[in-house]
Amino acid sequence: MASVSAIPPSTDADLRNFVLEGALGSVTTTVTMGVYLTGFALILGASDAMIGLIAAVPALANVLQLLGSYLLIRSGSARRLCLASLLAHRFSWLLIALIPLLGIGGLPPATLLIVGIALASVFASFTNVSWLAWISRVVPRHIRGRFFARRNVVAGVVAMVTGVVAGQYLDRWQAVRPDLAPQGYTLMYGVALVFGFLCWIVIRRIGEAEPLEHRSEGFLRELRVPLRDRNFRRLLIFMVSWGFSVRLAAPFFDVYMIRNLAIPFSTIALFGIVGGVWNILGMRFWGPMSDIQGNKPVLFAGCTLAALTPLLWLFTSPGSYRILWVANILTPLAWASIGLVTSTLLIKMAPPEVASIYFGLFAALVGVAEAIAPGLGGLAAEYFRTVEVSLFGASFGDLQLLFLLTTLLRVASLPLLLGVRVPDEMEMTNPLRSLRQLREAGGRRRLAAYSIGSMESLAAAISSGTNVTEMRLERALERGQNMVHGIVLGYRRIDRHVEDGIEGFEHRLEWTFGRIIVKIQDLIAWLREDDTS
Repeated sequence: MASVSAIPPSTDADLRNFVLEGALGSVTTTVTMGVYLTGFALILGASDAMIGLIAAVPALANVLQLLGSYLLIRSGSARRLCLASLLAHRFSWLLIALIPLLGIGGLPPATLLIVGIALASVFASFTNVSWLAWISRVVPRHIRGRFFARRNVVAGVVAMVTGVVAGQYLDRWQAVRPDLAPQGYTLMYGVALVFGFLCWIVIRRIGEAEPLEHRSEGFLRELRVPLRDRNFRRLLIFMVSWGFSVRLAAPFFDVYMIRNLAIPFSTIALFGIVGGVWNILGMRFWGPMSDIQGNKPVLFAGCTLAALTPLLWLFTSPGSYRILWVANILTPLAWASIGLVTSTLLIKMAPPEVASIYFGLFAALVGVAEAIAPGLGGLAAEYFRTVEVSLFGASFGDLQLLFLLTTLLRVASLPLLLGVRVPDEMEMTNPLRSLRQLREAGGRRRLAAYSIGSMESLAAAISSGTNVTEMRLERALERGQNMVHGIVLGYRRIDRHVEDGIEGFEHRLEWTFGRIIVKIQDLIAWLREDDTS
């Protein structure tokens, strides 16, 4: 029997297994992050400051991705490191799931949770950097946008179903056995970890890509390579600023729903259905768009939308939170863009021979910002409990002020993205400028004259036979071809393909969500009869 490592890279089987791995892993991720982790922490007695710390620990552990990059360089095998760290991560969460059943040294359960999250986050940081280095060599460059979109769509569907089942289960468990609420989470995490171990078995079937090149330079010297990359520094500065502004309030949206608005988990699960559907549709839209238009315009559009959605939370109160349905449409639509593009953009900007260094440094520095932010957000949340602000005739207080603050910081970070240049991608303004020039009077005549002039210049170069003239005119012809190529791309893809795609996308949305929204409204009326008045 052939060994697993003998499987050739970039086969269809490898790509299918990466999709299946994402689907199985999303079951575990859904219940070990987000609202269910927040609910578990609150059940165990965590304060707002501790909630912020729980959110900060995984981001802080991303600093260890630098160590993961070093291990990748020394071992040369992303697959081996990914499998080992992923298995250790699953066993770490098994210990976390058993916290309600264990008493270790008289420590409070919430403290044990923080320790367990820290341990799991260390292994997750190694998994992330090795997985990204691995998949970047398995998935061909020209299909990455579509592949990640397809993989995320499948994972999103599984996560949506998982969220509904988990929400219904927790509500029923707490209604029947309120005295054993923490043990209900233990059972839920146990089932989820079964899928987590199946995920490990599937990813183990994927073969190693071409070995990572072992470089003779020292690790610290290689670490300077991305820091000297001016364009990478610009992306890094933006993502540090953006990550801080997002993570400042991210853990407290779930706290606000559970504690301030007293929304049951079953209704939160319905929010997850709506969000999951829109995330899937967003992936189907943003994936091809990123392949056609480029990663940067898609990322900027998603970040702009994500910067404004926290404002919707300012207009909620206990028993009146229907606007959150709108928030759970716009937010996943925005983050579908951000989640899809960030990985592909980073892969595109990192030279293959030092890609793991780029990935590790990026995750480490962004992780520091994302680790600091929730802790400060927790302190701010404690302070805002006694503060009330009036704006435009409305009063806002408590966590709503934190949501307003994160909006301001997100908007302030957007201009930093404008200076980033993406390799092998035309800036969005270039095809539009070329399109305007083409539509101006005489634009086509100038294009024809330029092409004829380039041909005449080439003929003159051939007749002269001088190497210098040939080199100069070959460069002129190449520039002319690039300009024509840009104009054709700008005209055909933007004016025809994109507009037709958007129009078709809108029609599909109207038809699909006309049916989905009716079903969701029926479910809401059934589950939340006290909120339909």
